[in-house]
Amino acid sequence: MEGMDAENNETNEEENEELLLHDIDDGEDAEIREDFRTLNQHMEAEIENLMDRLEHFLANRQTLKKCISPQRKNNTSSLPQVHPKQKSIAQELLTKIQKSQPEIGKYKYFDFFTVVPMFKSLGKQTVDRFKDFIEDKKQDCSHFFHDVQPDISNSAVDSHVIRNIKGRSTNKSSEENKINVLKERIVKEKDETLFFVVHDEAHFAPIRNCLVDEFINHPKIAMAENVIILQVSATPYCLVTENTRVPRENQLNWFTDK
Repeated sequence: MEGMDAENNETNEEENEELLLHDIDDGEDAEIREDFRTLNQHMEAEIENLMDRLEHFLANRQTLKKCISPQRKNNTSSLPQVHPKQKSIAQELLTKIQKSQPEIGKYKYFDFFTVVPMFKSLGKQTVDRFKDFIEDKKQDCSHFFHDVQPDISNSAVDSHVIRNIKGRSTNKSSEENKINVLKERIVKEKDETLFFVVHDEAHFAPIRNCLVDEFINHPKIAMAENVIILQVSATPYCLVTENTRVPRENQLNWFTDK
C-alpha cells in the first residue's frame, strides 16, 4: 500500500507540473512578461522624471542660497539694513533718555543686553542678529565693541541675550546665571558702567517670580541710575495700565508719534 501511495503522489506531482507548464505555455507567460516590461518602462520614466525634478530643485536651491546667504567678507549689502523709520525712532528714544537721565554721559563704559521670551529659536535669532550688527559696524569703525572681539563666534555675545526661563526644581538654568550676573554688575559698577537692557516682546508672560519680574522689580535694579530698560512690544496693553510705572512721557508709539 505504501508503494502504491508513493506512486500516486509522484503521478499527482507530475500532473500538477504538466498543468502548471500547460498554463504558462498557454500564452499567459507572454502576457506576464509584457506586463512586467510595461511596468518597468513606466518605472524608469518615473525615476528619470524624479531625477530631473531633483536636479532642478538642487540647482534652484543653490541659486537661492547665493542670493540670501550673508557674504560678510565681500558683500556688506547682505547684512541687516536699518530702515529710516528705525533711525528716526532711535533718535526719539535717545532724546527721551537724555531728558529723563541727563547725566548718562558721565559713565566710562557701556554694556547692552537683550531679554527675550523663553523660546530657544528666538534666543538664537537674537544672538545671530547681534553678531551681524557688530560685524556690520566693524566695517565703519574697527574699534566698535572691541572688547567683544576678536573672535566673535566665541565672544560674550551669547551671555548678552537672556531668555526668560527658569530651571526646573532646584536646578538653576544658565539664563538665571546670566540675569544674576547682570544684577550683580549693575550694583557693583554703578559709578562707571551704563547698562542698556532691551526687554523684547515685553508683553509676553507677565507673571510673578519669572526672571523678568525678579529683575525689573528688584529694589536695587528699580532704583539704579546706571540702567536703562527699554520694553518693546506690539501689544503693550499689560504694560500701560492705570497702575503702570512707565510715565507717559517715556512711552513712544511707533505708528502715531512723530
